[in-house]
Amino acid sequence: MRRILLLLGLSIIVSSCGFNENRQGKTANQDDVQPEVVQEEPATTATPISSGKEPSQILEEGKGLLKDLIGALAKELGDQAEEEAAEVEQAEQEPDEIPAASGMWYDRDFSMTIQSYTYSMSGKRDASSDARHIVSRTGNTVRIRTEEASGTVVETVCEFAADGKRHVKQYMNGKLSRSHTDDKTAESYLLNWMTQGDHGPLNYHAGASYAQSETTLCGRPVKVIETEVDENLLGVRKHIEKKYYVDAQYDFLYKVVKSGGAAGMNVNNVALWEVTAFTDKPAKK
Repeated sequence: MRRILLLLGLSIIVSSCGFNENRQGKTANQDDVQPEVVQEEPATTATPISSGKEPSQILEEGKGLLKDLIGALAKELGDQAEEEAAEVEQAEQEPDEIPAASGMWYDRDFSMTIQSYTYSMSGKRDASSDARHIVSRTGNTVRIRTEEASGTVVETVCEFAADGKRHVKQYMNGKLSRSHTDDKTAESYLLNWMTQGDHGPLNYHAGASYAQSETTLCGRPVKVIETEVDENLLGVRKHIEKKYYVDAQYDFLYKVVKSGGAAGMNVNNVALWEVTAFTDKPAKK
């Protein structure tokens, strides 16, 4: 707005200066012509209002005002240029926002520990067959380490190459037992592994919007969904109440707890597996 006012004032002064110069030139020409004397009856005439300034004086004052306006306009444009340059410099110094991650949570780095539990046909716990699984992803490397209660440790290391190939090495108690190459992707491999019966964080469950309550597991907010179903448990049809513990951010299962039964065979808060640790910022190896 200030720039528009300055330009408007500048145009007025330029026009005014041009008008004064024309008047000055006309007056000079009239001095060369002798007026003809005509005898007339005296008449009443209006006296013109005069500023008392010579045309040359008015022109000089107009030039001075024009100079002031040009100086003000130059300062205005200079200040604006400095402001724009400062804004550009600040934008260059500020770091770009980190884009939101796309895809599933297991498409990126993570580490998860899953404890598997086993039960006998009578529904009693059989700790001798329990196992702990540590599954992690760092870049294009996926590791799955299974520690069995018997003491056996099996570790599978998968390297996913840029050409779409998966290079697999499997170790038994620290010694390389076999290796091979195939076309599996990291996503399909992890999805298949985490939908098994004894370690199923990606198994089907109702949406978190159906949750009746909330809790905290592994330091993370968790939605709790409660259902009642009839199913076959160890070959016997039973009425079972289930609680699904779902990660509020990534929508994976921490555990599924079952209670209920029939025909003298009941279970109480039984889980076949549970996630005991999770992070989406694992330490680099």
